[in-house]
Amino acid sequence: MDSPPQKSKSNLQNWVKALLHFSIFFTTGFIVAFVPPGTTISILSNHFSIYYQMLYPSSKSETSVSDLGSRKYDSSGLVIVITTTRSGDKFEPIALTRLAHSLANVPPPLLWIVVEAQKKSKITAERLRGTKVMYRHLTYKDNFTSPGGEIDHQRNLALRHIELHRLAGIVHFADASVIYDLKFIEEMRKIKRFGVWPVATVGLNRRKVIIEGPICQESKMVGWFSKDASSRANQAIASLQDIRSNPTKINVFGIGFDSTILWDPSSSSRTKTTTNTTKVCQNEF
Repeated sequence: MDSPPQKSKSNLQNWVKALLHFSIFFTTGFIVAFVPPGTTISILSNHFSIYYQMLYPSSKSETSVSDLGSRKYDSSGLVIVITTTRSGDKFEPIALTRLAHSLANVPPPLLWIVVEAQKKSKITAERLRGTKVMYRHLTYKDNFTSPGGEIDHQRNLALRHIELHRLAGIVHFADASVIYDLKFIEEMRKIKRFGVWPVATVGLNRRKVIIEGPICQESKMVGWFSKDASSRANQAIASLQDIRSNPTKINVFGIGFDSTILWDPSSSSRTKTTTNTTKVCQNEF
């Protein structure tokens, strides 16, 4: 008998390959459809890593996947909270967990950016996955001998990330040890461009309380004060000129600003407002 034509065999093999590829991709898509909301995705680069959750969690205890997928969030009220970390702080995991519980009670939209060294990121990554907060976890491989230099690097890394991805919202630097009133975060949403407010720092022995904050005339900031409330020492006052020459005179935990000023020069012309409930004064530097 004559053997089948080679062309028929080639067509059959092509059909088998096509069916096999279709089966693989169909099965993969079917499995991915059942991945729970909040699954963490990792993006790696030569300089730093980014971990973030896919979806905003629901404010309800139970929400279907379809509900999460159809939910739309208004980015105009987005609050971006940046938290830096300190190497060798054994209490930091506890503080991050406490801050996560506080932020989980804030109505969306809210984005939490946590920055830390890559060598200690695994424990934090596990804790962040268990939160109900929309987050981005930035890590880096650089080594630092100065704690202040490392924190500056972390803040700059977070700001570059915000600028790169055009994350429009109100940026606030939050230390993991800070305790927040949820109403305060809602007040931050009212900031149009730049806002400042008083900050109290309590010493470890609770015998020293430093109060820092803006000096305002109406809705404009004209200086910055720092006072030891536990003593009778005179308060230190820095003028705007002092602040421009030495920005470290301002406590970064007492400021919030519109992130679009990082990439949009036209944002400087936005209308300035005053939030009376938190004594926020806004000013253009």
